[in-house]
Amino acid sequence: WSPDSTRVTMNGFQAYGFFAAKPDGTSFQMVVGSAGFVSDYVWAGDSKSVIYRAPTGEGMTLNKVDINTQAITELSRTPVAYSIPAYLAPQRLAVAEGQKINQFDTSTIGTVGGKLRARQDLTLDLTSLPIEGVEKILPTANAEQYIVQDGYGVVWKVEPRSGRFEKLTEPGAWNVIMSPDKKKVLYHTDSVAKGHIIVIDLAASRVQDLGVGTYGAWLADSEHILYSIPVGDEEHNVLGAELALIAYDGRDKTQLTDTPERIELEAAVSPDNKNILYSDWNQGIIYRAALIK
Repeated sequence: WSPDSTRVTMNGFQAYGFFAAKPDGTSFQMVVGSAGFVSDYVWAGDSKSVIYRAPTGEGMTLNKVDINTQAITELSRTPVAYSIPAYLAPQRLAVAEGQKINQFDTSTIGTVGGKLRARQDLTLDLTSLPIEGVEKILPTANAEQYIVQDGYGVVWKVEPRSGRFEKLTEPGAWNVIMSPDKKKVLYHTDSVAKGHIIVIDLAASRVQDLGVGTYGAWLADSEHILYSIPVGDEEHNVLGAELALIAYDGRDKTQLTDTPERIELEAAVSPDNKNILYSDWNQGIIYRAALIK
């Protein structure tokens, strides 16, 4: 979902090709062609462009694509794998190279050949910490504290300025996302077929296992989670999945769908909290539904 909830984007099969549409399915268009591999992305705050990482024969590039014109601008290039880009503040984009988190002032995009220039005074160096590369960075309600997911699916709480850190999970924490109020972390464990949905309340230092589930998404109130309840076989193949809603502390669990012919996964909640999107892994269809309070 774009920040203003007016556009949705999605990857093509095996992440080849990148597409955009209005939430009702109209104005569907290919934004990046099938030859352009789009690997994880973040919307710019103006809802007009997406910043994404793309592998090349020489390493990794960080690109910006205009959703309306499909114009692609290469912002940066490195021989080291980039992390998933993330905004830590308005017009402040963070991207890690290995264990160093660079922050960029995105207001400079379009100047000096369109390249991003790192703010050296904002660089976060994690090389002294036992973290095996940074895959994802998430800001918390504490401006000096960040949540970091490494390449093995270990989640860390780090304070780069003070050097303090805390290991929050063992390997295998996936789809790690922060609540809108930046006080709780959500992820699922293990495979899609056999995983559990887990919430970490950062303020209370409390971990809550919500049971079998995968692909969680926060509602705007930071209190409720939309997720999928999968059914899998012994080989971890997904045979079915239904959508459900639950409070972050385990209360008020409600199954929302009963559609055995579908495998309903990858739910996403619009920023205005009015609609959801989800994928049917059985037929490759994306559905939209109204979120009624």
